Amino acid sequence: MSSPCEEDGFTEEQSTLKAVRTRTNPGELTLPEKSRREESLQKKGYSPFWTRGLNEVNKWLALKEQFIRLKANPHITHIDYFADQIPTHIEFIKTAMTSLPHRSERQKALEHLEKKAKEAINNRKVTYEWWIKFNHNLSKILSDSYSQIFPDKAPIDEASMLIDSLISLFPGKVLMPTTQGGLGIITLNRIHPLNIHPLGLIKTDQLTHNRTVSPEGFFLHDIGHANRSDHFSSPTHKKFHDLLMEKIEGLPTEKRQNVELIYFVLIHELNIDFIAQSLHTLPSYITQLDSIINIYYRDFNSFIHLPSSYRQVRGEVEKAAHDFKEVFSQIREEITE
Repeated sequence: MSSPCEEDGFTEEQSTLKAVRTRTNPGELTLPEKSRREESLQKKGYSPFWTRGLNEVNKWLALKEQFIRLKANPHITHIDYFADQIPTHIEFIKTAMTSLPHRSERQKALEHLEKKAKEAINNRKVTYEWWIKFNHNLSKILSDSYSQIFPDKAPIDEASMLIDSLISLFPGKVLMPTTQGGLGIITLNRIHPLNIHPLGLIKTDQLTHNRTVSPEGFFLHDIGHANRSDHFSSPTHKKFHDLLMEKIEGLPTEKRQNVELIYFVLIHELNIDFIAQSLHTLPSYITQLDSIINIYYRDFNSFIHLPSSYRQVRGEVEKAAHDFKEVFSQIREEITE
């Protein structure tokens, strides 16, 4: 798998170079104040389905920029920002464990991870690689795979190899574990095209894509989305994304939700490079709505209350696609002027 931003990635061989950083000092990561955008939209009637995690977006964008600037290395750079989050993530798991079977076994597994976390903090070795794998192990504690967090039982499987390959793309592609679980559509639309990918920790099994997944399954589902998204690295894509985010802010609520949903389906679920090589032709597949309709039924029905009639649903999706095409046309004209 090739990196969308190769000059920003590091290989294992490069990790020994003297030029790379071995730590970040607390004062070096300058983060913006917490946003209140989530509360602002909720006052306008947007539910968490749309907004969950939106207040974190500016911070995550700033983190990625600074990881690049500081030449943070995924294997050896200690990052205080991650170390500071360890207690919150452990407490999240402790709270969730109280209602699960085999609690004593899970408790032993968590104590093992807590010990490893204290060692990493004391030795200033909370690296990006460590942080991603630590959170993967936390997700296992709430799943049937809780025994696999011990070194002698940890499998070398497809999932672990995929995680390793994604870690090597840091900081061009940043995985961001979060205890907020599944984030909102508006949140994901603002970070996914910029190669920031949240990995959600959840407390119980959850219905995802019409199937029940464990907390580890949900974490790996997010890993899968991060692995598939390499279309949005060109200057043209970034310019389109910035203009779209700007125009969306001024749209009426219903039209904005239509545009946000279609954009989400295209980039997050279908992973389609709708700009491709040319901006001179509108994407024809927008008129081929079957796959989009299936996703509406599969993922959105309980949140946006779809009509019972397929014909009515198709009409709503066609309206949403029309709104997206209208905004797309405006942006295309601006970019190609």
